[in-house]
Amino acid sequence: MLQGAALWMGGLALMTSAQPSLAHPHVFIDTRIEVAFDATGLATGIRVTWTYDAFYALIIIEERGLDADGNGALTEAERASLAGFDMDWAPDYPGDTYVFLDDVPLRLSRPSEFTADVADGRIVSSHLRRLDPPLRPDAAALVVRSYDPGYY
Repeated sequence: MLQGAALWMGGLALMTSAQPSLAHPHVFIDTRIEVAFDATGLATGIRVTWTYDAFYALIIIEERGLDADGNGALTEAERASLAGFDMDWAPDYPGDTYVFLDDVPLRLSRPSEFTADVADGRIVSSHLRRLDPPLRPDAAALVVRSYDPGYY
C-alpha cells in the first residue's frame, strides 16, 4: 500500500510541477499614418509610425542590450541597430495597414526606410510603404485603415 501511495504522490508531483507558460505579452501600439506626396501632388506612399507601450519597449531594449547607461536616450549606433527590429515580416503579412481609393484596395510595397528611437520610455519606429502605382487622390477618397483583422 505504501508503494501505491508513493506512485500516486509521484504522479501528483508531476501534474503540479511548473509548466512553461504558453501565453505571450500583449503589445499596445499607437499608430500614426502620414501620406507622402511628390512635387506633382501624386500620393507616393504612406509613412507608418508605431509607438510601442513602455513595457514592450523595456523588453526590446533589454533583450538587445541597448541604453547601457540607462539614461533613456539611444546613441546613434543604438538607433541604427534598432531600426527595422519590427520589420521581419512573413512574405504575405500586410503590416496591418490597408489603403483604399474609395472602396478599391491598393497595393503597398514591402516596408523600407526604417527609423527607430526611444522617447519617454517608448520605442517609436517608422517605415515607408510605397503605393504601386502612385496616384492622384483628388478624384476619390484615399482611405487608410490600420488594424489587426485577427484581433477585431
